Amino acid sequence: METTKLFDAEWNLMCFVWANQPTSASQAAAFALQELGWKKNTTYTVIKRLIEKKVLRRDEPGFEIVP
Repeated sequence: METTKLFDAEWNLMCFVWANQPTSASQAAAFALQELGWKKNTTYTVIKRLIEKKVLRRDEPGFEIVP
């Protein structure tokens, strides 16, 4: 089994996603702004990296993110 390394920023966002799944990218961005001080673009960049690492997947409608 292959292990995927998550950086601190990715881990912080994944903790939110795991606790609130399924969730939308906009809900994740609202959490990240309030709790982590991230701009929306930062959150979407981290989500994109997690999708590329195959830790998250994007479902439609509404850009729902699912582990």
